[in-house]
Amino acid sequence: MNTARWRTLLLTLALLGAAALAWGAEKPLTVAGTITALTEPTNAEASAWYVGELRVDPAAGPGRTEKIRWQRSQVGERGKLCLGDQVRLTLGPVKDGLRTAEGQVTYLGRGDFISPGAEPALDLGSPKAKVLVKMLAPLQSDCHRKTADLLQGIAAREPDRVRLQIFDMSQPGARAEMGRERLTCATVLVNNRYEFTVKDKGGERRVQLWHRPNDPNSTYKSEDAAAVVEQEIARLYPPSQPTPPVTKSTPPASPKQKG
Repeated sequence: MNTARWRTLLLTLALLGAAALAWGAEKPLTVAGTITALTEPTNAEASAWYVGELRVDPAAGPGRTEKIRWQRSQVGERGKLCLGDQVRLTLGPVKDGLRTAEGQVTYLGRGDFISPGAEPALDLGSPKAKVLVKMLAPLQSDCHRKTADLLQGIAAREPDRVRLQIFDMSQPGARAEMGRERLTCATVLVNNRYEFTVKDKGGERRVQLWHRPNDPNSTYKSEDAAAVVEQEIARLYPPSQPTPPVTKSTPPASPKQKG
């Protein structure tokens, strides 16, 4: 092969390599997810950086986690994000192991997250359970007592799958836990959330497990809290696929001997 052809071949390979790099260059990524780790800045300036981990919603890939950073000014009027918050944001390419948020970070609500509390009045079930129920309420009230009794029944039946923590709002530990969870009234949290859709004979209903239950103007009934926990058990512990039955073949009958 002559020199001119070698040069042409090398130039072609170089162009193909450059095109491959350009094609593979990371583009901004817009996703929704839940903040599962968080390091706050030491100062309160709007330009200060928060660093954390975002568990991307399963629609963008199961088990995917991104290490991210953002500034207080990007959160808008809310000003601050916390562990367990669900957000939507656009992330730039990975640099130094992190993706930087671009533009506004939108708060969507409380995401699916397990964060056991400290000093509950009652703590039932395994720490390894995939369903964590935290009830924070004045237990002297009959309506809240009914909810607590139903939840305790489920926890007693499912000790490996459900962990139940009950906080009595008359105790200092419960008030501290409410502050940590940013709550101002009685609430039942199921894996960090209190807003769910429950299914019953009448169809689907949206319920909010907070305030006082069982009144005409309440956002939920005690039975709704139990139904939510049952739904989460079914979601997080799906039944295993049944093993297909083994079909036994019948051996052919021995030919009758002619007598």
